[in-house]
Amino acid sequence: MSRPQDGILPNLRFVDLVGTNLPHGYVTLFLSSNLTSLSSSIPADSGDYGLSDFLEDLSATAPNLQTLSLVASRSRGDRVKTCQAALGNVPKLLPHLTCLKLPLYFLTSTVLEMLAESPIV
Repeated sequence: MSRPQDGILPNLRFVDLVGTNLPHGYVTLFLSSNLTSLSSSIPADSGDYGLSDFLEDLSATAPNLQTLSLVASRSRGDRVKTCQAALGNVPKLLPHLTCLKLPLYFLTSTVLEMLAESPIV
């Protein structure tokens, strides 16, 4: 799938894709430098595209993101251990971020420590 350079709707400022079951590869079609707020589910780590990949895509295609809300199923809470490093790197990847919403059970001591040590928090 090829992605248009400025996304398919480059004038969007807010995108809420929670509950759409849209594969995260397609979510990137809505990303652009004008996007300031995104709500999305946390991608399942399927081996070929996981949370780290998704966050890198956000950094590359929506660098001005100010609000990021990530939701996950409670039944999948065990995977937080595989996501900790990616979540802790969010401030480095998205330097304009002023609001980060995560599932409560994703706020492990490791994630909180990484976020606290970030120069932009």
